[in-house]
Amino acid sequence: DSLNRELENYGACALKRLIEDPGSITMDDWEDLSLLFANLCIRTPAAIEEMLTTHRQWYRDIMSILEPAKYDNSVRMTWKELREMGDSLVAKDAYLISATSSFKLLPDVAACIQQMHFLLIQAPEGHYFVTSDRPLTLRSGITDSRVGAGWGNRDALGSIPLCPTTLLMMLCHEARSISLASATAEQVAYLNLDTMRFASKEVYSCVESPSAYEWMKGFGSTP
Repeated sequence: DSLNRELENYGACALKRLIEDPGSITMDDWEDLSLLFANLCIRTPAAIEEMLTTHRQWYRDIMSILEPAKYDNSVRMTWKELREMGDSLVAKDAYLISATSSFKLLPDVAACIQQMHFLLIQAPEGHYFVTSDRPLTLRSGITDSRVGAGWGNRDALGSIPLCPTTLLMMLCHEARSISLASATAEQVAYLNLDTMRFASKEVYSCVESPSAYEWMKGFGSTP
């Protein structure tokens, strides 16, 4: 929580400048934003649960291959320790293991984001970008899938709605820079569907953005 607060406090001002005046972004802002976006990518319950599922599958595969009688205890982990780790991954507080593992990735993810090109896409008046339980999505720009996508890959494509009127896309480029683009109403609808495609549910304030709420109701979703 203390780490989250620190990253959010430093990133809030840079994020405000990115939305209101992209040309004012400094080198320090780049660093703050990269850490903020990396944190938003790996700290959400959806991301932590996904990593926990991966960890559980790893240990199931390992345990199915190894046999106690043939296990070589000279290696780093004993059979007993392997069993204990497997049990811990299904315990009530197992999410803490995944959360800790996720935060260890923070510097590497931030270093990749810091080198990417920022494309700010602005919605036309009366249209809004929606967000979800996975605010920042990473996928492959080639396969359009999250499977096998990595921040260090040349085809990495990250996206996050910064506010109801602005969506940020991050992509690899020769040099980090910022550019602006105006979206049509149809493009906003497509990007919103794209956001929901990688989410299990939408998270949006119908009080602040009733138009977005009405738009989502049309797709049979539960804001």
